Amino acid sequence: MTTIYRSATNKKIFGILGGIAQHYHINPDILRIVYLVGIFCSTGVLIPSYFLMLLFIKKPKMTYFQQKPPMQKAKKVRNWGNF
Repeated sequence: MTTIYRSATNKKIFGILGGIAQHYHINPDILRIVYLVGIFCSTGVLIPSYFLMLLFIKKPKMTYFQQKPPMQKAKKVRNWGNF
């Protein structure tokens, strides 16, 4: 059994629906539209379920190459005439 992870690349708020869409190989935009329609049809019952999914769906495991490199300090420019 594979676990569902939040999407690191395809996210609008927390990446939950993007991660579910990646897991089941469906279009995440269609899943978001269906979820939004479901919120209005269920008179808002799906809103707390989104935050419950936030608690149970884990963040993706980042490999070494997917991590952002640390920011370097900017060098002070003493002579602005070189530009």
